[in-house]
Amino acid sequence: MRSAGVTPNVVIYTTLLKGHCAAGDTPAALKLIDAMSKEDPPVVPDLRSLNTFIRGCIRVGDIEAAHSLFIQIKQKWGLEPDATSYKYCVKLLAQGLRFQDLKCLLKELRKAAGKGEEASVAVLSGLENGIALHLDVASAAAMLGKWPAAWSNLERAKEAMSKGNGEAEGGELFNQTRLKELGIEMKRLESFLRANQGGSEESSVVSPDLPSYLSRCFVFSSLLSSEDVNETPVNELAGALSRKTLSTMGGVELVRRDQTTKEEIESQYDRNLTEKGKIKWKKLFKESGGDLPLKMEICSGNGDWVAAQADSESSKANWVALELRHDRVYSIYSRMVYGSLSNLAVLGGDASSIVERNVKKETVSQVCINFPEPPHWSGNESAESKLHLLTPAFFLALWKILKSKGRLTIFSDNYLYCQSLAASLGQLSKGGKSLYKSNDKASITSGDGGHELHNGVRLYYGIPGPDSGHAVNVTSYFDRFWERGQHTERYFIAVIKVDN
Repeated sequence: MRSAGVTPNVVIYTTLLKGHCAAGDTPAALKLIDAMSKEDPPVVPDLRSLNTFIRGCIRVGDIEAAHSLFIQIKQKWGLEPDATSYKYCVKLLAQGLRFQDLKCLLKELRKAAGKGEEASVAVLSGLENGIALHLDVASAAAMLGKWPAAWSNLERAKEAMSKGNGEAEGGELFNQTRLKELGIEMKRLESFLRANQGGSEESSVVSPDLPSYLSRCFVFSSLLSSEDVNETPVNELAGALSRKTLSTMGGVELVRRDQTTKEEIESQYDRNLTEKGKIKWKKLFKESGGDLPLKMEICSGNGDWVAAQADSESSKANWVALELRHDRVYSIYSRMVYGSLSNLAVLGGDASSIVERNVKKETVSQVCINFPEPPHWSGNESAESKLHLLTPAFFLALWKILKSKGRLTIFSDNYLYCQSLAASLGQLSKGGKSLYKSNDKASITSGDGGHELHNGVRLYYGIPGPDSGHAVNVTSYFDRFWERGQHTERYFIAVIKVDN
């Protein structure tokens, strides 16, 4: 920066921090924060820059780094954590099942608010924070079988929501959607609590068997360009996955509570991996039926859609969710637990890497990709992203893992992007023979039933049906976000693997 005549300041550093965090590289982001203090004169981080780092930790599940920096906000830099700081830190601690840390943090916050400390009062009185903080604590308590604590914190979240009903009716679209999503999560958690206790708030000796669900969670890496678990030698993969589970998915707490051991977690992964690092699907899904058809959703988001499919096909298919961001991986894991879904697994990491390295050839019956992110938003075709997932190379990788006559469905609200993808799929060939053919008899759940052709591949207008992997129609986050009338058109591509 200095060589270019630019004097670094907190704004520039925060922008760089955001870039590292968006790529999932929190170690590089932490080094950047350290470099700020070594500038002459030192560049002092503000709450925006520090919160940027903690938010980056959510993306990769780096609980220790986030908690450590949260403590330093006051001790090292003399700043008061704001509502965002608390929201991010509580979310991560809840994912790590760090219930005692959560209790201490909220106790200190309530104590400070009781003394009238302005910053603490603002944190607790904010509508979203009042809901989110208690909902995250309630979720962690429920996962650990701490039923009274789960109920009490859920009630606090519901109380905050009821006080803010009027506020939820106004405001920006994003804020309204966020509050609705929190409401959905509250209902999901309450259903889980009632299913386990029949509506009673009395303590129960039975807690969820989390180790069995964790055995179907493979956290490879949340780095966009990974040199982490995805680059791990095959003979060390089980150990690397075990360490990720321990540090990011609450495994350490489960070991502390004698629900499992570090050795058993690693052994589970070792049993479910081949010598070449491929996942043994039949062993992984032995509880639900290892011979059932295997279906996969790529870019699963928070898991609403894939969990609904797994639930509706509990005796008909096994489902696998692939998702890059760790907070979403954890969200899918929680849906597995809440829904008692033994036929659902989640793979966290870069889909292009996982499909290539960890999925056996010709094992998947159906691949679904819902609302994929386009390579550019500006409309300028030259503004392509080097990290774009749905490339010809990736479609070839999917062709390899699909069984004979296996199916691929892409569902989106982006008309121009779907046109481009259909054309790309229609051009794919090997040895002069097409890799995919259009499913010209694809059923449509809703829509006008029309279609258009691009290189022989149909682009349908509407929502795909069961024969394209959509066993049940589920309202997605995107649908809920745009329910006020924008982006309501839907399109899909349904193709079938051509044996070569």
